[in-house]
Amino acid sequence: MSAKWILLQRIVNKSPRNLSIPAANITTNATTWLTELYTYNLEEAVVTLTNAQIKALRATPITIVAAPGSGKMVQLVGWVIINNWGTNALTESTANLALKFTDGSWVQVSQTVESTGFVDQTDATLTSIFPKIDAIATEAAATNAPLVIHNLWAGEFAGNAANDVTLTVKVLYRVISL
Repeated sequence: MSAKWILLQRIVNKSPRNLSIPAANITTNATTWLTELYTYNLEEAVVTLTNAQIKALRATPITIVAAPGSGKMVQLVGWVIINNWGTNALTESTANLALKFTDGSWVQVSQTVESTGFVDQTDATLTSIFPKIDAIATEAAATNAPLVIHNLWAGEFAGNAANDVTLTVKVLYRVISL
């Protein structure tokens, strides 16, 4: 039985079917199966980028979620970036971040992270990012493609003479069979 049918069966089996169920239980049951639906097969990847990796993201995107295997794709649920501030801040002039399939030339699957006001801060900061609306990709582009973090614009990050700023990237995702 496929995962889709198992999930559907769970939803149907947990749905209130008669009026003898107290209202409080209906809410509890609905909350429980909605939570299961949202968290179904949810996985997390955590990668901390070194200072050297941050300063080369335009030229060298970093894999955050590995390729899932033949006939499968990664579905982005959301992600967080934590700026683990160091001795002094990074600088940027035209550097924004996003997650993409495969490498810097493939489809962007997340909203863009505006780096101004984030990486150039003199304190630890974080930002939460949603998937891109209508991240349309060919099946060939999405199948067995890793998710990478990429600097979208022309310039690389600079600054932080102490070279001690790192970024922690936390990604929530699902692997979908195609």
